[in-house]
Amino acid sequence: MRKLLVFPSTRKLRQYYSTSTDTIFTDKAISVEDFFELVLVSSMQRKASAYESLILMHKACQQTHKSKDLHIAENFFAFLKNKEYLFSFFKELSLEKKQISDIACRDYYALYDEHLQILDELLKNYLELLKENNLYDDISLALTYEINYDYFKDYDELHFELAGFLSAFEFDVLLELSKHIELVLIFHTSKFNISYMKSLPCFQNLDIKKDKKYKFSLSKKEILQEEDFVK
Repeated sequence: MRKLLVFPSTRKLRQYYSTSTDTIFTDKAISVEDFFELVLVSSMQRKASAYESLILMHKACQQTHKSKDLHIAENFFAFLKNKEYLFSFFKELSLEKKQISDIACRDYYALYDEHLQILDELLKNYLELLKENNLYDDISLALTYEINYDYFKDYDELHFELAGFLSAFEFDVLLELSKHIELVLIFHTSKFNISYMKSLPCFQNLDIKKDKKYKFSLSKKEILQEEDFVK
């Protein structure tokens, strides 16, 4: 049985290899960061460099109606002061598979409706510029990605150790993968993540308990193992 193991950090990855006595029969392991880098590809030609993304975002600001109301494109230096906000905001929306209209529907954002409309136009302009230049980035990847299934042709199972929280986009990737390869989630529950775990669609009809360690087949939608979590 050939397994690919995905660990949540490079520390756990190093720990796994340091405790493996037989390197010939050791299952291949990678970090979660490398996993998504290897698994996700885009229909666009290549990933935009940081400089290219910056130039295209600035151009998108210049194309956006009333962008000066947000003071993000009055001149290039003013734009640079706001670029981190723009990129992080748009990336967070993309990862959670949300649109700006989803935010605008909430009552407590009503006062910022005009600003949200400007940001919505800005995002559309930026995505269009990426497309025109046959580029993608962390913001557009969720809209243009494909899964590199060839990467898994040498494996029978994928064991994914889940620590912390996955974005809606990342979890959708795992759900799609689970249709093509036996995918086992390994995680433990605590008072900090039990609500999050129960909110995931695959666990909503299951009795997930606090302070337990689980092995869960995302492919079969069933618990494979449950035991007390020893801290």
